[in-house]
Amino acid sequence: MSGKWTVVAFLCFIVSSPKLWGQATDANLVGRVTDPTTGNALAGATIEVTRWDASVSATVSDDDGRFSLPPLEPGAYRLQVALDGFFTLDEPLVLQPRDALRLSL
Repeated sequence: MSGKWTVVAFLCFIVSSPKLWGQATDANLVGRVTDPTTGNALAGATIEVTRWDASVSATVSDDDGRFSLPPLEPGAYRLQVALDGFFTLDEPLVLQPRDALRLSL
């Protein structure tokens, strides 16, 4: 009897999880933050994307200036990159399904 419930529970999980039966549509955003004058990597820069509904995803660049944000839903965003002593980048960003954007900032 418990074996039937395990199969039923597993099938309910599969049916209720569209990313398991459909293709993922999220976009990926990775990159590197560098000094525009010297080209040196900038560690500790804050990279933030804000969606129209005010949801925010943010990260900080590592010692090599590299960053990676969690997968993002397609749509319009505002991209901000900030680090003390440097100009703050503030640009619109539109992500399409399955985009794999690699930015050099």
